[in-house]
Parts: sequence; structure tokens; C-alpha cells
Amino acid sequence: MFESMLLILIVGVSAILQILVHEAGHLVFGLATGYRFISFTVLNFRIYKHGKKISVGKSSVAGAGGQCLMEPAFEESNSIPYFWYNAGGAIFNLLSGIFCIGIAFIFSDGTMARTSFLLAGIIGLFFVVSNGIPMRTRVAANDAYNILSMISNSSAKRAFWRVMKINAFGATEKKNLLDFPQQWFSDLPDHNYSNPLICVFAIDRIYFLLEQQEYQKALDICNEILKAKAVLGTYKNEALCENHFCEMMLAVKT
Repeated sequence: MFESMLLILIVGVSAILQILVHEAGHLVFGLATGYRFISFTVLNFRIYKHGKKISVGKSSVAGAGGQCLMEPAFEESNSIPYFWYNAGGAIFNLLSGIFCIGIAFIFSDGTMARTSFLLAGIIGLFFVVSNGIPMRTRVAANDAYNILSMISNSSAKRAFWRVMKINAFGATEKKNLLDFPQQWFSDLPDHNYSNPLICVFAIDRIYFLLEQQEYQKALDICNEILKAKAVLGTYKNEALCENHFCEMMLAVKT
């Protein structure tokens, strides 16, 4: 009984450590390729930039164990650096997984130390598979899928840049969307909403249009998303909610 409880504890701690390692990978490779630090969250523990200072607080990321929020320190273009920032998490998990498995074999077979390091290594490799192989579920796309989405797609790269900028600005400035630079919400030529990055930018654009009380324009984007195929369920649900809101507001106006 005690050993079972201990193994459960080891698995839990190892998973948390691998989340930390994963987000650290995003941070290191992001800083190395031109991104600025905004916040670093693991579970409900958050380190964040507050003006010129670094503060510590409590926060959580819906649907994720952690997040490393960064801001592009370079201009929007069709050739932004995106690979290493997105791949950094899985790379760090791979390195830590190999390291833990290597350390495990230093200890004798059957010892708790060997079991602990083996479990930590296996969990690290699980993170590699779940983030390093392109996958998408009904609610989200992983890091590798984001990389795949941007290869040879300039609109997806621009969408990624804009969403990163919007998230960073919102996290640091705490302003209304109308205070954001309006060019960040300009239309993109590609409306392929099966691409998660293009779709999440479209959702941000809907919110911006709602703040401008441009209900018809927002409704048009909602309808495009709802008609598109292979849209992530999260974004389709968002579009459906805003679709109903827009229709209600347009009915009130008439």
C-alpha cells in the first residue's frame, strides 16, 4: 500500500517537473530566437513581467498544466522565426527524459531510486510524443501541429505573430481591445479555418469587431467559421456563441 502511494506521488511530481521542463524549453528557445518574456505558469504558480519588474503570483491556464507566454520582439512578416520556439518544449522533454533514464541505470535494479528516475524519464518521453508529433484533438492543437500549420503558409505565420502580440499586450497592459493597435486585427488573405492558428486569430478579430460594434462584420466571420470543415471544437463553439450574440444585437438595432 505504501509503495503504491509512493509511486503515485512520484508520477505526480514527475509530471509537474516535466511541465516545468517543457515550458522552460519554450522560454529558452524563445529568448534565443527573438521573443520577449511575458509570463511563466506551472499549475497555478505564475512568474510574470510587471512593468520592468518580475513578480510572482497565482494564476492558471484553462485546459493546460502550464504556459510560457512570450512576445515577438521582431516585426510581422512572412518569414518569422517560429520553429525553435514551438519545438523547444519537446526538445527539453526529450533531453530530460534521456537524462533521467540514463541516471536510473546507475542505481541497482528494484530500488526506489531506479524506479523513480525511470518513471520520470518515461513521462518525459510521453511529453515528447504528445507535443512533438503533430496532433490535434477536438479542443486543441499541439506544438508540432502549430509548426506544421505554419510551414509554407504565410497567413498562419502572421496569425501566430498577431495572436502572440495580442495575448502579450492583453497580459501586460490590461486594456480594452480598442486600445490595441488596430493593424493587428486587419484581415488575412487566407480564410482556411481548419488551420488552428488562422482560426484563433479570426476569433480574436471577432472580439475586436464586437468592441467596435461592427456586429454584421463579426457575424460574417462567425458564419464562415461555422460553415468551414475540420474546425477545432473550441473555436466552433466560440463562433456559435458570438453568432447568437451578433444576431441578437442586430435584431435590437432593427
